Amino acid sequence: MVTGSHEHEGVHYLLILAHGGSFQIPAWMFDPAASSIEIVAAPRLSATKTR
Repeated sequence: MVTGSHEHEGVHYLLILAHGGSFQIPAWMFDPAASSIEIVAAPRLSATKTR
């Protein structure tokens, strides 16, 4: 259950109550586009600036 939201250092977080605890999860993780993120064996960082 989402109980609130806040922003910290330019990142929007959702506050979630679940499984007896509270969690703050970056809002981008709930965006439908996040489902297209590929999991890879070796981490990669984008060389382009997004902001």
